[in-house]
Amino acid sequence: IWDDDALGVDADGRVCHGAVVASSFSSSHRFASRGAQRVASNSATGDLAKVVAAVRAWNDGSLIDALDAVPVLQVGGEFRQRCWQELRSVKAGDVVTYAELAAMAGNAQAMRAAGSAMANNAVAPFVPCHRVVRTDGELGNYSASGGVDTKARLLEHEGVELV
Repeated sequence: IWDDDALGVDADGRVCHGAVVASSFSSSHRFASRGAQRVASNSATGDLAKVVAAVRAWNDGSLIDALDAVPVLQVGGEFRQRCWQELRSVKAGDVVTYAELAAMAGNAQAMRAAGSAMANNAVAPFVPCHRVVRTDGELGNYSASGGVDTKARLLEHEGVELV
């Protein structure tokens, strides 16, 4: 989710220019600006081309951490912001538990709040909420289309071996 002067990518991986773009991952469409537009990836230039290249490199597996370089901006409270920011430091191929993420964000007791931050993440996989698992090793929930099966596919795409 981006501001009026930035380029961005919505949670479905579509590149856009302008304010927030609707996402099938959340209700973020209520923040969309009238000027938001979808841009075909083959017509991208400048900074937009860099975003498209990052999406393509992540998608085809040639640069699995390519999305880390794409700046994001989401609407959310202070703890959610810290969760999202800290999660972006977790590299592709690694996972953290909800408890670890809560501690990383500054409140080790806020595991449920960390889970809520993941459930309200509108820009997956740029904020890679699929990298957060339960303490018992189970994958846990995933609110995107396809649920936990999608979470498993994303983790496998990034090199996580699931048992």
